Amino acid sequence: MEISELYPGIASKADEITLIRSCYGDAFEHAPGLYLRHSDSQFPGRPSLGSWVAYGLGSENQNLPAYVVMSDGAMKSRPGVYSAGFLPAVYQGTVFRSGQYPVLKLANPKGVTDKAQRNSLDLIAELKQHQVEKHPDGSELEARIASYELAFRM
Repeated sequence: MEISELYPGIASKADEITLIRSCYGDAFEHAPGLYLRHSDSQFPGRPSLGSWVAYGLGSENQNLPAYVVMSDGAMKSRPGVYSAGFLPAVYQGTVFRSGQYPVLKLANPKGVTDKAQRNSLDLIAELKQHQVEKHPDGSELEARIASYELAFRM
């Protein structure tokens, strides 16, 4: 039985199949396939395509993240899929979710004013400076601070 007989709305050309043999992976599990699709390597630890684009082109707006990961709330991929890999951590994807609050923990907690939040960020920046002096090659803390500063501006 042909597809056009099962589904009369489909033209008779629907029986033909296109096979792309250039898209394949050596692993048989789902996770390596996700890594391969996003970073061109089936192993974690490589920068994702979005990280490379943010690294090469930067951001058009300093008040918004350069690389955004859209989520419906039930992501099957983990942060490793959209990670910055060996690039500085500032190029990590920022997860946006659907709904009223697309970025989690963006609003100030109850009872915390903008001035108190600004004072906290200033204290964190001061502590960061001490940490950078001890570990000048670590970019995770710097990226985390930049994320908090961005969230404050948003």
